[in-house]
Amino acid sequence: MNKNIILGSLGLLALTSFGANAQTLQNNGQHIYVSDQAILHVNGDLSNTGTIENKTGDIKEGGNMTVVGDFSNQNQYSSELGNLIVSGSVVNAPTAKIVNDHENGQIVVAGDWLNQGGYEGEGWIELNGDDQLVSNSGIDIAQLQTSGAGNKNIEGDLRITRTFQLDAGVFFTGESNKMILGIDSEVIESLDGTSFVDGKLYHEIRTEEMYFPLGKNGRYLPASTIEVTGSTGTLLALEAFDSNPDPKNGLNIDDVVETSRWEKTVEGKLESGKITISFSSEEGMTNPKGLKGIVVAEAREVGTEFRSMGYSVQAEDLYESFVTSAKHFDTELAFNVYAVGLDYSDKDPFYIPNALTPLANDSEDQSARIYSQFMTEKEFSFIVYDRWGNKVFESNSIEYMRNTGWKGENQATKSDALADTYDYVLIGELENGRQISGKGVITVLR
Repeated sequence: MNKNIILGSLGLLALTSFGANAQTLQNNGQHIYVSDQAILHVNGDLSNTGTIENKTGDIKEGGNMTVVGDFSNQNQYSSELGNLIVSGSVVNAPTAKIVNDHENGQIVVAGDWLNQGGYEGEGWIELNGDDQLVSNSGIDIAQLQTSGAGNKNIEGDLRITRTFQLDAGVFFTGESNKMILGIDSEVIESLDGTSFVDGKLYHEIRTEEMYFPLGKNGRYLPASTIEVTGSTGTLLALEAFDSNPDPKNGLNIDDVVETSRWEKTVEGKLESGKITISFSSEEGMTNPKGLKGIVVAEAREVGTEFRSMGYSVQAEDLYESFVTSAKHFDTELAFNVYAVGLDYSDKDPFYIPNALTPLANDSEDQSARIYSQFMTEKEFSFIVYDRWGNKVFESNSIEYMRNTGWKGENQATKSDALADTYDYVLIGELENGRQISGKGVITVLR
């Protein structure tokens, strides 16, 4: 008995359209072969316990295979360059397999995507319905696109290896599910900011930029990372929130926004990395210098003290601004909450006591040290002059001035400077690249 059904040309189009009224086409163990230029249209459900090969050579705008109802695959469906359009749900049984070989091939689903079996290939899966359930049983998908509005609820783990394109709709990952972007994946973000991931989004780490199209409660809150290193297979996840309750101002922080935050989760070993977060003019950052002084701030937990990570890059576009940290992630993973802050060090980047005395009980009062978290060795100079303009002390090391400082010695005479008032001049550069300078007086008491 011949169990092959061959659909070979547009001339046989009448043979490829099943059902004027909605019905179920059931392929019981047969081999349906849709060859080049053929179109298979099912005006109802399609149940496949045999083999369906979609071997067309080009993409048809209306679909090479169209199923008005649900597509239940219990054995094998394979496609090279063809596209399959399903108005209902796709259910792939545990023992079944779907092959979507070509990078331009498409499976377009308006209902749920319920894959309990095998899936492979470099083609696209496009979700173009309203509310949809996406269950992929931990199987990789090369390219995933969402073009239909509504919620896309992830069930189980889902890993995207090549392209994640967001045109419409919001993905919800939930508490126990993982949506993972592969190490070589790219993100094509929504042009209007209405399509994003609400929940944790994981990424296999890499040193190049990793983009996280995140949001919460309808608000777009993207983030990204660069220069991330760690052990092979490490996963870094970010989740955005549209609130940051009761932040405390910590080291070098003058203000922290209360309307957004990002939380980091790491599975594996993380060694370094910088984070970029977004903010808008409505965030409450009222710094009169504009972007100047806007930094990434980090905290151990929500509602605790934030400290400054500085900024290495700042940018702004029509809708949002972005700031990248100067410092790398805390490798001990004690700090995992991030928000936009106003850096105190940008307004008053260093502090030098105005007096010293060798007679003090506290060693810090016995010298004039420089207190500054973000000053670097680059171009650093600290010079002390007496009242006649003679140089009595000079240092080109910020580390020395942080840890030891000027003890009141006269380097020229190799003796103690007299009890008197001395002028100092400081020149330096902060980690964010800003040049700073300052003048002041120090009184030596003996």
